[in-house]
Amino acid sequence: MKSNELRALAITSLAHFMNDGTFLVFPLLIVYYSTQAHVSIVFLGTLSIIYTLLSGLLSPVIGDFADKHNLDTPLLSLGILLEGIALMLFAFGFSFPSLIVLGTVILGIGQAFYHPIGGAILSRIFGKSSGRALGLNGAFGSIGRAVMPTIVTFMIVAIGELLGLVSLSLVFVVATFI
Repeated sequence: MKSNELRALAITSLAHFMNDGTFLVFPLLIVYYSTQAHVSIVFLGTLSIIYTLLSGLLSPVIGDFADKHNLDTPLLSLGILLEGIALMLFAFGFSFPSLIVLGTVILGIGQAFYHPIGGAILSRIFGKSSGRALGLNGAFGSIGRAVMPTIVTFMIVAIGELLGLVSLSLVFVVATFI
């Protein structure tokens, strides 16, 4: 594997891990918000629908924009940064529940970036032999979905809702720069 291929695979796989890892964070937080902050479960369930709809509706628009403006890397980074901001808002949502709404909207927007852009990068770099790279990359997304709820739960139990989610948010900010 050439160095540019390895670099593209590593960076998109990290982004896929981070992106898909946040997919189940809000459903996990519903338990905490409903029991700790006493936020309505119906309201929280509605918010979970909103962030997934936003992601699905905006993904083709963002992919088209990325294709037309050749901004794959900055847009991929922006998506991860938005997810980190959403985690920060979720942290402060325990004290200020209105921030949960803003967090879910930003999470939905942030999640719209990875899939159209990550696949485009790998297809462009690997060409006709992109199947293996896409499969490996997809595995990192699956690992993110499997591992991130455990990480979030551990962070919340170990250092609390606020510090746990703020710490995780900072990890996303660092990943933005990578």
